Amino acid sequence: MKKIETLYSYLYNKSNGIWAVKYKFHKKDNYKNASLGTKNEREAKKNKRAFDLRLDKMAEDIADNNLDDELVEVAGELLKKITSRGLTARWLVNFARKAHHIQSGGASTTKDYTLSEWIDAYLERLRRDVKPQSHERYLSYALPLKGLRCDRKECKKGEASTLEVTDSKLEKISKKPLHLLEASDIREVREHLARGDRRANTINQTLAILKRVLKQAHKDELTHRDLSLNVDFLKKTDSYKRGGYTEEEVEKLLKTAKGDWKGVIMVAAHTGLRATDCHELKWEMVDIENQTITLVPTKRRLNYDKGTLTLPIVGSLLIHLESLALTAGENRSGYLFGTSKYAQETRSKKFRELREDAGVTYEVVVDGIKQKRDFHSLRHFHNTAMKNAGATAEERMSQLGHSRIETNQLYTHHDLDGRRKVLEKVFGT
Repeated sequence: MKKIETLYSYLYNKSNGIWAVKYKFHKKDNYKNASLGTKNEREAKKNKRAFDLRLDKMAEDIADNNLDDELVEVAGELLKKITSRGLTARWLVNFARKAHHIQSGGASTTKDYTLSEWIDAYLERLRRDVKPQSHERYLSYALPLKGLRCDRKECKKGEASTLEVTDSKLEKISKKPLHLLEASDIREVREHLARGDRRANTINQTLAILKRVLKQAHKDELTHRDLSLNVDFLKKTDSYKRGGYTEEEVEKLLKTAKGDWKGVIMVAAHTGLRATDCHELKWEMVDIENQTITLVPTKRRLNYDKGTLTLPIVGSLLIHLESLALTAGENRSGYLFGTSKYAQETRSKKFRELREDAGVTYEVVVDGIKQKRDFHSLRHFHNTAMKNAGATAEERMSQLGHSRIETNQLYTHHDLDGRRKVLEKVFGT
């Protein structure tokens, strides 16, 4: 902190006739200006004497309390506002937050983030702790908080997406410093998100990111209070339930699929594997001789217990994989399907086009409830098919590799041959 020297201040008349004072605390500082709010010279001199007294008192307080230079700066702002009679309740609230932010070390020991910058910083922290697909999804959900939308129209493969501003108000809020955010800003973010045409479940994913971001900001003492408490989720009255395909619809998909897509869909329907695991299946995971697929599912790869999942290969899937193995030769390695090179959004787009070509609808109504069907619905189809063939809940959990199977396996041992018999009932030739 600089040592407070003799106070420098002098009176001058502005071009509009209003008297003002120039002042500074340190000889090497630049002068600051404060209007005295009068054109009368006598009144201006009287106001300057009062102003100088306040400056002297402020200098003493700064010295007594060992305030740093940034607090000296905001103290000067307060004095200027008092002199010009420009004080408002809102200005005082923001002033208090700024002073608290500096006093708590926010201005000197950490970066002063805007909401948008802090969202980016927070999500970057998560990069190592979540799988890449989840991180990409978080980035996508965070864009509306900045009033942005990702547009891939006219973009070729390998080219970066373009971002366009869709809500200037949200963009403005996202550029506010964290320590100046208010509860009203958070409510306004929610209101603007709710006005769009996105479903409540999707909007709530965005609000969940906002809640986590604000919670961490409070933990890191970047905000004056925990603003995450002001994030309220929307009621999911318009959200879809994910449905499954019928056996006839799966047949339509397989007949329409060309090239590697036929194998990918067949693996999903016959094994219940998730999309990423189907597209990125490798030859070292496939044992043609023992008719099994053994892998660490995507969702387990970040867990401490990276347990493998072994699945039987039966029926038409076995025939298809044997044909692919014969073509690939004895030294086969790497991915089975060329779709492994596609980005996740490209895979989703390709499957959507395939589904439409097959005449399989995206939405269906079952028992009065609207359901959506995508690639993941093949996993639902597999589970339902096993259930209808007589598989127990434990067998289905073991086959699908749900997270709770680890606990279940402490008490029961699931027979691979037992699951094979069930699958042969459904998919056997």
